[in-house]
Amino acid sequence: MAEHLVGVHAVEEWLVADPSRIEALLVEPGATPRVMKLVDLARKAGISVRTVPGPAMAKIAGPRNSQGVAAEVKPFPYLSSEGLERIVAAATTPLILAVDGVTDPQNLGAILRSAAFFGVDAVVLPQDRSAPISPVVERTAAGGVARVPIHQAGSFVSCIDQLKAAGLRCVVSVVGGSRPVDQAAMAGPSVLVVGSEGQGVRPSVRKLADDRVMLASGKLDSLNVATFTGIFLYEAARQRGLGSDVAHGTQETISP
Repeated sequence: MAEHLVGVHAVEEWLVADPSRIEALLVEPGATPRVMKLVDLARKAGISVRTVPGPAMAKIAGPRNSQGVAAEVKPFPYLSSEGLERIVAAATTPLILAVDGVTDPQNLGAILRSAAFFGVDAVVLPQDRSAPISPVVERTAAGGVARVPIHQAGSFVSCIDQLKAAGLRCVVSVVGGSRPVDQAAMAGPSVLVVGSEGQGVRPSVRKLADDRVMLASGKLDSLNVATFTGIFLYEAARQRGLGSDVAHGTQETISP
């Protein structure tokens, strides 16, 4: 069964970032000007454009609002281990986000949206304890999935260990961490690790931590993981000199 992305923004991000993933653009009759812009982009990229009746589009979209457009796409292109190594080597001060045990697709999508906004170089997900990149994740991320390379690690622990060996400092969020987020050093090459509200970061990864952080209130467990990740990434961005851009809204935004 074909996989579909639904909605203007999710489709637009892939048309701009990597149109080769899109096999066909599906539009309802009477397309809006915004959808017609996507039609123009698709045709310029040599992508087939098909008109789909409203009931058929509703079936594709399910409970989601299609906004009159969908895309038939290839499976999500995860970043390879070699690709992750190249990104780390090429970045002056790499910032990697590792997400452990987040199985709710909407939480994962919100995390990826923050990762894109704050300029994370790549995201690492485990194969064994994570929601996969799905249309729900992509829709929630509002285009963030197309902007940030995502690596799915066969061994999450080994991947973190290799990032440390490459010179990245491992900062792990835990309940009862040793210091508040704003006191952790994240201006240099870093891998930030967050875990689900329930189980948190797995013990084998916590053992690799160079620093263990919490919110100043000490109530990490009371926060949604996506909310905490946004705070975590904001602090890393602030330390890297991006804080004023983000705080004043001058950095490019991601809108649904």
